[in-house]
Parts: sequence; structure tokens; C-alpha cells
Amino acid sequence: MNSIAAKTTATANKEAVARGLKAAFVQGNLPAAAAEPLSERITSEFVNVNEIHRMNNQMAPMMLLLASYVGTMIMSMNIAQSSMALAAAGMGRWKLFAARNTINVFAAVFVSLIGSTLLMLLGGQVKHGFLLMWGFQSLFVLSFILLSQFCLILLGMGGMLMNILLLSIQLVTSGAMLPRELLSTFYHRLGGALPASYAVEGSMDILFGGSGAGAASLILLLFIVLTAGLSGLVTGLRKGRTQPVVQKSGEPQPIS
Repeated sequence: MNSIAAKTTATANKEAVARGLKAAFVQGNLPAAAAEPLSERITSEFVNVNEIHRMNNQMAPMMLLLASYVGTMIMSMNIAQSSMALAAAGMGRWKLFAARNTINVFAAVFVSLIGSTLLMLLGGQVKHGFLLMWGFQSLFVLSFILLSQFCLILLGMGGMLMNILLLSIQLVTSGAMLPRELLSTFYHRLGGALPASYAVEGSMDILFGGSGAGAASLILLLFIVLTAGLSGLVTGLRKGRTQPVVQKSGEPQPIS
């Protein structure tokens, strides 16, 4: 509404100036047509550097972020439940940790392949090509998986509440819904501390053209190393769950 009010005011002022000049020219026996250029001394021309075609492309960065993080939350929850069952069966914590992260890497690459393929098949605007989109999406999906997994390793199933909170925060602060330049200082800094901001920034560069996703990729790699390291640290510090096993005598004995 502020934009509409400013545009209406400018148009009305231009018309008022034009009419006043025409009246003065007529009184001075000058041609009224000469007053028209004088009513608009400064004009603007808008050039769109990275033009986005159609609404589906406008929504693509936000939908990539939303679908990826929600999917990784559900995946991490299922893997956490499976890990608990395997731990109860006696599988070691480090074997579980290695298996989880192996699944994470393969899942990130495979899911990103499907996502990038669908984006291309549905008419997505991808300036820098399919392979770069696939590789970058694999990076930010893996960073999302490891972040959501860390919350579950640290807090157990209660980590899902933290993941829901992180999803909401990242939707607002990532630049997918509105430009980050419009955010307050607090939310701008908060978005810079989470991977979604760099996922959206790199995706926009690849989809719509820009300086490239190199800087965003490096920061996402840093997030991957950091969250994987913190998850390993928590796994190492946490004591193994005690489980009863039945001996030959029939008496349960605790083992670590």
C-alpha cells in the first residue's frame, strides 16, 4: 500500500505540474505542447538483472528448502528409532554411528538426484545446469540430515521438537520467503548461523544466475563437518545403554 500511495502521489503531482505549465504557456502565448516534457524532468528505468520466469520458479527455492528439511526430519526420526532397536539387540554405538552416516550420505545423493530431475522435468529455470544443481542440493540436504540427526542424538526423540523449531526459524531467516536484507539484525545474524540461508543463496545463484554457489558450498561443507563432529562427540561421551541378557542359569545379567 505504501508503494501504491507513492506511485499515485507521483502521478498526481506530475499531472498537476503539467496542467499548471500548460496554463502558464497559454497565457504567455506559447504552444501548450511544449509544457509536456517539462513536467517530467527525471525518469527511471528498471532493469532486472536475474529475471525469474513464472511463479513456479519464484517458489522453487522455498519449496526445495521446505521439502528437504521436512523429509530429513522424518528420515532422521526413523533412523533414530531403528538405531534404538539395534542398540537393544547389542550392536555397538560406533557401528551404529558409522552405519547411520553411510545411509545419510547415500540418501542425500539419491534424494537430490530425484529432486533435481523433477525440477528439470517440470520446467524449472536452471541457469547453471543439472549437474551443478544436483551436487549443490546433495550438499545442503546432507547438512539438513546431519543437523536434524544431531538434535535427535543429543535430545533423543525430544529432538523432534527442536527440529520443528529450527524448520520454522530457517523458513523465516533463510531468504526464501522474503529478502534477508529486510530482516532485523537479530534474525539476520541467526539466519547466518544456520545452513538454510546458504542453501537458498546457492540455489538462487544456480537457478536464476549469479556469481555461483562456491562460497555457499564451502560454508555448507563446514556445517557438515561441524554437525558430524558434534554428533560423534555426543556419541562418544554418552554411556552405553544397559541391557539384560539371559545366562545359562536363567538369571538376567546386565551388560554394557
